[in-house]
Amino acid sequence: MRSIDARPASWVTHTGSPIDRHLEAVTSVLAPYAAVGVFGLEEHHVTAALLRIGGIALDGPGTGDLVLAIALAVRSPSRGHVCVDLRTAPERLVVDGADGDVLDALAWPDDQAWIELVAASTLVARTPLPDWAELDGDQRRIPPLILDDSRLYLERYWRYESQVIAAVAERAGLAVRPPDDGVGAHPIDQQLLADLLPLDDGGEPTRQRLAVTEALSRPATVIAGGPGTGKTYTIARLLALLVAGGSGDGASAGSRPPQIALAAPTGKAAARMTEALRQAVEGAGLDGVVAGHLNDLTATTIHRLLGHDFDNPTRFRHHAGQPLPHDVVVIDESSMVSLPLMAKLLDALSPRTRLVLVGDPDQLTSVEAGTVLGDLTHRASPLFDAVVRLDRSHRFGEHSPIGELANGLRLGDPDAVRATMEASDEAITWLPVTASAWDNIPAEIERLALDAAEGVYDAGREGDAQAAVHALGAIRLLCAHRRGGSGVEAWNERVAELLARTRPGSADQRGFAIGTPWLVTANDQANRLANGDAVVIIDIDGHPSGILAGPELRTVPLSHLDAVEPFQALTIHKSQGSEFDHAVVILPPPGSPILTRELLYTAVTRAKSRLTIVGEAEAIEQAVRRKTDRASGLIERWEADQPGR
Repeated sequence: MRSIDARPASWVTHTGSPIDRHLEAVTSVLAPYAAVGVFGLEEHHVTAALLRIGGIALDGPGTGDLVLAIALAVRSPSRGHVCVDLRTAPERLVVDGADGDVLDALAWPDDQAWIELVAASTLVARTPLPDWAELDGDQRRIPPLILDDSRLYLERYWRYESQVIAAVAERAGLAVRPPDDGVGAHPIDQQLLADLLPLDDGGEPTRQRLAVTEALSRPATVIAGGPGTGKTYTIARLLALLVAGGSGDGASAGSRPPQIALAAPTGKAAARMTEALRQAVEGAGLDGVVAGHLNDLTATTIHRLLGHDFDNPTRFRHHAGQPLPHDVVVIDESSMVSLPLMAKLLDALSPRTRLVLVGDPDQLTSVEAGTVLGDLTHRASPLFDAVVRLDRSHRFGEHSPIGELANGLRLGDPDAVRATMEASDEAITWLPVTASAWDNIPAEIERLALDAAEGVYDAGREGDAQAAVHALGAIRLLCAHRRGGSGVEAWNERVAELLARTRPGSADQRGFAIGTPWLVTANDQANRLANGDAVVIIDIDGHPSGILAGPELRTVPLSHLDAVEPFQALTIHKSQGSEFDHAVVILPPPGSPILTRELLYTAVTRAKSRLTIVGEAEAIEQAVRRKTDRASGLIERWEADQPGR
């Protein structure tokens, strides 16, 4: 690594204490990287603390390379990575807003020499790890960093990954057990199966039927599919068969019905899961007892299911020593589940509990570290044979342009994507303009944004809650960024200015004004509000009142709206699980590190009938070609265990 001669950052104090000397040394090494946004305060302070704890000499050979490796390992989880792969660290480095040429100019050590230097540090344990229980005294202390092949982990994240690997392998290897064991083979009511999931016209099982029969015969199943492919339809029928099988004929008291838990990563996703399941049950024509049992189910967050300890956020009441009591656990929106949370969930399942993971592996991944659902659907996963993909969208129709665009994105086919977008069709409008040139905003976009705002405003002033909520779902701007000229914050301000021109009274209002939409930004268990919920303010008897959007409208006192933000525009990340009649997607300019296939796929699949994309052709092509690349060892470690697979 090249020699670095840099002054410490201004926020470093100089009291002469050991921690300050370590921090000054770290700051000197990381200065070129920090200058372009690679590292921030957290990486500096945690790296300095680790060096101090490990007693690392600040003037030792290779210290600069070690500092860089540790800082990258500390940085990784906050950027979605589970670890840093020292062989590919320069290629994987993404910094929002940083010029690619500037990043390319950064100095990097030779990867093999770097790996050997890091492995020799007392702060690092190299796999395979020794049996720590057999070591004496200080030798029992597990170092804070783990090096597995070329991947450097914070010890906690290596442990999470190891827990998932072991739990998945165990579930994949569980033998099919008798029905009364609560897992494995299950008595299937063949007539009910035929009624709920008939064979297709050729006498073959549909994908939904295959998913159900797989889930009835395995301890763990993954049901994957895009929007409108019938995931909730399938889960409703699976649960109906489980309940019917566990209660005799479903109409009289037999054996105990299975204890079922429904959960999702967020409060909003859990609420949607509950609503969607009840709608699916209503259309299934089930026996009254079975339908009643399913309608009594209410989804919760995974954190609440596990018994979240708010005083210690890394601990839960349920774990291997005190597992969940349920016979069946169904997790929706599994693509949003991070590696640490999946590790905690798997740890809390007893061998008798059947696990069903449901989600779309092509959507945006968890905000936190990991891409667990995508990894579980990979060929190397021990659960690969238990993955059933529902591949026919009932939302878009067989020849829907939006459906064809989504499929082209899923396959990473830039030619198919370009052809679909260029085709003349009212379902898709493409405005190939530079999204960052906001001094020349396309008039079509301003008109759409204003239409959406006016619809909500007018309905709110008239006190029509149903119309106001409908207007919320009619047209919505989806942005890749929160900040910047093409971001959510700028568009929220811009729409307010546009609305003031056509509805002059709106400019005079403050706070929770009638006709304004708001987005809840934090879970509020006491007031039954979830992060991502939408609330619109309407006039009720001359007073502003909050209405929570959903199948069943509910009034929310304005005093309960503590954590909210304006809702004229929405980030694509927060739009997951939502759908709009007309989605207007605002893409950043080419070169933005946030442009990925998963981002564009998620945005496109929010549209039910109309889609408008604002962005340059180069930006769209970059998104199609760039798949989210997060450093993780799940696939590599599974492949190492199954070299012939």
